[in-house]
Amino acid sequence: MNLKYLVVVLCTPLVSFFAVIVLGALWEYEFVRNKLLFSNTALTYDLYIESINGTAALYLYTSLAVVTFLLIFARIDGSTIREVFALSKAKGSISRDCILAILIYVLLSSSVFYFAGSTISSTYELVNNSHNYIFFLIVILAAPIFEELIFRGYLFKVFEGLPSKGKVLITSILFSCAHLPQELYSFLGLLLLGALLGEIRVRTRSVYPVIFLHALNNSLFGYWVIFIGI
Repeated sequence: MNLKYLVVVLCTPLVSFFAVIVLGALWEYEFVRNKLLFSNTALTYDLYIESINGTAALYLYTSLAVVTFLLIFARIDGSTIREVFALSKAKGSISRDCILAILIYVLLSSSVFYFAGSTISSTYELVNNSHNYIFFLIVILAAPIFEELIFRGYLFKVFEGLPSKGKVLITSILFSCAHLPQELYSFLGLLLLGALLGEIRVRTRSVYPVIFLHALNNSLFGYWVIFIGI
């Protein structure tokens, strides 16, 4: 375990908190409310954060802040940014079994949501009522990049020295915990997804394939929500 990088990671909650404070300060400016945050100026900040655009803006601000913070401290032990975030060409190969596992995961998780919960239905109603798809643009494009840079990039550096299975397990648990609060089946589903992406990260020694597969997963999931409305 790399203690220097671990200390940096432990500081990220403070960075996220600061990002929320900054977003609140920016809310005081009418130009920001009207032009940058795609919002109605009549909304209070608290109500805005609860809206679909507010959720998207909050995610973008905090994710950008955390990734920028990690980039600043990416070379504290002499490693390059490419090494820390695994921004290198995939050296291994993604087997058909891995891709098939991702597709099966999407189908199973969507089925579970359909039969066991209202998470997708409530999300669909929120998006459908607002006639705004910016949230899913962030889910499909921004989330895979930010989350993989953090969980399958920087955190793999934090836990270097551990066996590959150990790194996959720890980062998968943290990945699932980062999406709390959620139902138990959602937590277990994200734990499985994190394990699949972690295994692919180990095999390819690159973050690019997992960003692509994460985006594929979110795209299929978003398709179910937007066009099927389960």
